[in-house]
Amino acid sequence: MQTEGVAVSSNATELVTFWLGGALYGIDIRKVQEIDKVRQWTPVPRADEHVLGILSLRGSIVTILDLATKLGLSPTKIGRDSRVVILSSEGRCVGFVADQIGPVVTMMPDQLAPVPPNVGPEQSRFMDGVFQAEPQLVAVLKADAIIEDTKGQDTASDRGI
Repeated sequence: MQTEGVAVSSNATELVTFWLGGALYGIDIRKVQEIDKVRQWTPVPRADEHVLGILSLRGSIVTILDLATKLGLSPTKIGRDSRVVILSSEGRCVGFVADQIGPVVTMMPDQLAPVPPNVGPEQSRFMDGVFQAEPQLVAVLKADAIIEDTKGQDTASDRGI
């Protein structure tokens, strides 16, 4: 697995990897604002089923999602190694809980394989493809699709809370 500290080509993408429901996922490091310990969030009444709640992050309200259920996995269980990953794009922030954070890996564009055909359309819309990072595969997620999917839901940031 290529990791942080290796000279990175201008065409390469660095991925933050994380475990979710027993599978390894990766997301473009440029979309990750921060990774932090799990803190108490506030539930949002009548919010979408994938919204765990909201939390205040340096004066901004961030919606925390259960990304596992969005990807068709069992609901997230908070454990000792769980972390909140905050994604940011175009001034919008959304967080999710990862079971555990893995290493940063480097992926060249030609190393990204298409989304497997057995992945359902509901889940594949959040995936860019699959990357072989020895010794296993990393499902590469689209941060912008995850963030965009929260628009139109009754979340804190949509109501200006």
